[in-house]
Amino acid sequence: MLQGFERPPWWAVALMAVCTAFLAVALPIAIERGRVPPEEVAASRTAAGSTGSSESADPSAPATPSGAEEQDARLRVAALGDAYTGGSAMDSGAGHRWYELLAAQHPWEVTPYAVGGTGFVTGAAQGQAFPDRVPEIVAARPDVVVVAGGHDDVAAPVDQVEAAVRRTLGDLRAGLPDARIVVGVFWPGRAPGPAFAVDRALRAASGEVGAAFVDPLNDGWFDGANQSLIGRDGTYPTDEGHAALAQRIGDALVAAGVPAG
Repeated sequence: MLQGFERPPWWAVALMAVCTAFLAVALPIAIERGRVPPEEVAASRTAAGSTGSSESADPSAPATPSGAEEQDARLRVAALGDAYTGGSAMDSGAGHRWYELLAAQHPWEVTPYAVGGTGFVTGAAQGQAFPDRVPEIVAARPDVVVVAGGHDDVAAPVDQVEAAVRRTLGDLRAGLPDARIVVGVFWPGRAPGPAFAVDRALRAASGEVGAAFVDPLNDGWFDGANQSLIGRDGTYPTDEGHAALAQRIGDALVAAGVPAG
């Protein structure tokens, strides 16, 4: 016997023997219960592998937007106008007007605010003149506003037209400070003096509010050889005329900084 070593009491020896016996029986059972069957391990690895492959196939690929997100992503364009926008008996109807063709050619959602026979002054008695329709457009919060009108104002006093033009564009700018605004007036054939008065009023007011001015009268959109784009009534565009308007207005919007795609 080693010097200084003291035998433990009998009860400690008995307790250690009981504990050793318990571990010898209980530990294998616990290990077996905690073990995951091989088939479950394989199934979990297969599931993890399939999930991982779908997520890591191309981590740089953009997420595909839902239909609602794609609709929200479309740039919104409001078209304030008369029958040159809303259409007439000279075209084939829905699907053939320039604003619809424009929406088909670009990722833009184009909404018409058009009433035939109205203008900046004309239609005021019925509450349908252009200034009267501005609040509805402002409430819609478009990104872009196309103001195409004045054709029906050639008989109105020039000072009234100028005031109504300034009010229309001023109210649009005040209500839509970040929107791009593009304006112009159409006329079939060579325009008369009063139409050019409307044209000048639009040019001046555009400069005051930071709008983009386009000049269909002086650029001959419907004059000369392009007069063939006007229908047999001698006033409003045919399907071909609307197609030409969609192209020209689209070009004007892109030139004004509107993203084309």
